[in-house]
Amino acid sequence: MINKFTPLRDYVLILPLERKLSDLIDVIATEPFTRGKVMAVGPGRILPDGSYRALAVSPGDVIWYCPHGNRQPLTIDGVEHRVIMEGDIGFIEDDSND
Repeated sequence: MINKFTPLRDYVLILPLERKLSDLIDVIATEPFTRGKVMAVGPGRILPDGSYRALAVSPGDVIWYCPHGNRQPLTIDGVEHRVIMEGDIGFIEDDSND
């Protein structure tokens, strides 16, 4: 059902990823980023000339983003997702060095 959702502008639909318990010890209160998987992206930011600047992320990317308390979760097929703006993304995780 994810295919029915296409974010607008520079919005990104993400699936928050769960952490292992060992990752949560001593980090919950201090860590500013949350990990998630990009499920869908909008066409990009609208530039003054009316064209779009494509987003730096693509579906399937694993990202670290700033969670905002005022963004309500979106439940799709019983699974909680989030809709964030590209500017809320801090990092794209690169697993090629594993």
